[in-house]
Amino acid sequence: VVDDVEMNLKVVCGLLKETEIKIDTATNGEDALKLVEANHYDLILLDHMMPSMDGVETLQCMNEIKGFDIEKTPVVMLTANAVAGAKDAYIQAGFTDYITKPVREEVLLSTVKKYLPKELITESPIKKNGPVTSDKAIAQERKDTSMGELSNILDTATGLGYCMNDKSFYLEMLAEYIKNTLDISGLRFSDNGKYISKIAVACGAGGSNVFLAKKYSADAIITGEIKHHEIIFANDNDIAVFDLGHFNSENIIIPELIKKLSEQFPDINFIKSNFTDKMKYVN
Repeated sequence: VVDDVEMNLKVVCGLLKETEIKIDTATNGEDALKLVEANHYDLILLDHMMPSMDGVETLQCMNEIKGFDIEKTPVVMLTANAVAGAKDAYIQAGFTDYITKPVREEVLLSTVKKYLPKELITESPIKKNGPVTSDKAIAQERKDTSMGELSNILDTATGLGYCMNDKSFYLEMLAEYIKNTLDISGLRFSDNGKYISKIAVACGAGGSNVFLAKKYSADAIITGEIKHHEIIFANDNDIAVFDLGHFNSENIIIPELIKKLSEQFPDINFIKSNFTDKMKYVN
């Protein structure tokens, strides 16, 4: 699987986890070519838009590798381009097929099953249930896709649908999205599943301020270098934790927070100041 976004790689690998398929990943075309030169693959999923060398260029280089045969190793394009005629364009470019993003489990599994050699596929027994239409069943389905107050601020049902309705996998992908959006190299995320209305922000190695966060009834704390016992304390007291590392919490979160607040409240002048109190609160 080749994609320049780590989160996309984790999604595809997560969706294929139960198939027991051995998966190699690459984040760029150059690394993908090295893998193809060194290994035989039964199927390749290749992202379109990548820096330096895009998917089309990567496929062209693959076809020049000695021993590579697209008839024996189908190459499926991963793309956000779902416009009419896109499939024909990719087929003309040499791809076997394409899958649109965001990748859905049923589409991915059906594509993998279609192109993998038949001798490598073993059907697992599937428990067949009749159609369920009762009010009780519908209520249960809604309960299964609910994540407490988090469902009030995010479309968790749709998100879970992209994550096999696996709540832990969904939270992992949500944390990965936050990390990628803020361009943070390392993020530890602990979620209490409740609606967040008050956030404590502690710059630097301010994990110990989780105790003050409880004192001031904060629902979450954004901090850096929080220790294990402090995370346990936060979990025990229903405080969501966003641990961004010492310098990231200082150099990224505060300016980003000010930027977002300024966009939301343009009539208010928000400034980053040197304050003696390590804690600032946002309601």
